[in-house]
Amino acid sequence: MKKTIWMSAFATGVVMLSACSKDEVPSAGEIQAGESVQTLSLNLEDGGLTMGGRSINYLAGPTGDADAINQFGRPLFSSQAKQAVDNLLVYFVYDNDGVEADGDDTNKDAQGKIVLLKYIDPVTWAHSSSDYTDGKHSGKSLLLSLKASEGEKLPNGEYKVYAVAYSSENGFTFRPKNQNDKINHITVNNKNFADFNESTIASAEAFDANKFYCTTTDEGSEIFAGSVTVKADDDKLTATAETTVGDAETPALTLHRQMAGITGYFNNIPVKVDNATPKYLRLVGRKKNLQVNFTDLNTDKHDANQVSYVVNGASPADAESDVYFQNESENAYTIYQVELDKWFPQGFANADLDGNGYVGNEDVKKYLIDNSTEDYSAFWVNPNKGHNGAGQSLVRGSVWAGKFVIPFEHSSNTGKPTLELQLIGDNGKILKVWNVNVPDPHQQSSSDEATGIVDNVKFDLSKSVYNIYRNHIYNLGMKKNDDGGTDPTDPTDPEDPDPNTPEDLSKGHDLIMRVCAEWESSHDMEID
Repeated sequence: MKKTIWMSAFATGVVMLSACSKDEVPSAGEIQAGESVQTLSLNLEDGGLTMGGRSINYLAGPTGDADAINQFGRPLFSSQAKQAVDNLLVYFVYDNDGVEADGDDTNKDAQGKIVLLKYIDPVTWAHSSSDYTDGKHSGKSLLLSLKASEGEKLPNGEYKVYAVAYSSENGFTFRPKNQNDKINHITVNNKNFADFNESTIASAEAFDANKFYCTTTDEGSEIFAGSVTVKADDDKLTATAETTVGDAETPALTLHRQMAGITGYFNNIPVKVDNATPKYLRLVGRKKNLQVNFTDLNTDKHDANQVSYVVNGASPADAESDVYFQNESENAYTIYQVELDKWFPQGFANADLDGNGYVGNEDVKKYLIDNSTEDYSAFWVNPNKGHNGAGQSLVRGSVWAGKFVIPFEHSSNTGKPTLELQLIGDNGKILKVWNVNVPDPHQQSSSDEATGIVDNVKFDLSKSVYNIYRNHIYNLGMKKNDDGGTDPTDPTDPEDPDPNTPEDLSKGHDLIMRVCAEWESSHDMEID
């Protein structure tokens, strides 16, 4: 018998959550045979067939190199397509244009209103969710059921269901707001909107899909959102065949990652430029957005490989930035910044032990040999390892940066590059820069122009002028997994590093974003 978990959602009723797994889940009640329920599967997609493990509730906290990684949610420690969100908000919005098939317009005043708001807390998510895969993607799944015997069944009609998933500490403010305007401490309205009586309809909030978004003053964690249209008919919810679960008729709402990811993994960093010692390694972008719009959630704006290209960021930063592109007065915005002395405790200026002009893995090897030791911690450390409970293995002597980024469009100034990697000295002086390109910009083809199937998409202009797209990860240097054991390089063995894993900054002037397929699309960068 399928086990269930109960939690109180409204003073006048309950919502039942059921796990979609072979394992039994701790329960306080069971669905009886023949009992009438309306069920909806909530699928939280990791992004690829790479993942396992239950979501963990990460908290914001200080880290060794704070500007190099996100301070909220899970750290972006690799290109691995995983997630660690554990709070969900689900909005049921009446969407029947006020007229039933039989001509009954009793519920017309409920049109476009939130008739049910469901909050799923971390404890319920941890105990009720289970692993799932549909052959293309994997993630976590939870079955949300409205129990007819308790009066929670939705009246007949169509509904738009919207959902958003986030970490307990996330750096965002959400819209539409919950009843108490506190996203992390939700108390729901004590009215059962599913009754559709005059008083509850009047008090229900209208849902504006154009105002389904979240904002941040600086940066936020990774976040997921999705929507589906369902039809309530007596004792079940139905949807199109494309949104059912397996062979059953249970409709599925899939939540997709709404952020982009940008990482940097570097080795052989110049120790001097024109006799000046670098202090920071910094990636800057020409734009910065502060708002994530949950729009085009089931978009068909994709290429022949079914990869979507959506820029869902808005609200450019108002404050002037204090960083710039080289040889330009136009503002730039810091995406990540590595403070080199935090990775080399004796000082980055003193870290070129082999005297080749660059600091990296070979200098760690020389330190171990010169000091007849296996302990390299006095020479090189990963200051961010363990941040928010996450582990990370790196090639010794390398540095790492990774940020979740709100997607943004390329500059309207034709020819202006989107990103630039900079080596920064004292007083913010730019000592050296690398151009950052993509190998295959997403550009409109003649067939697109003929069919018009990708209208309203802002295309990349060139390899250096491009958009940062939702659910795409952009990598300078490749790191496929957070921890050791599955990386192509064993970071515990400095004798045999793979030089193609971190990006080698001793070569070339242009960086190219490479691609791996663990997110919806992943772009890696390399030096020519």
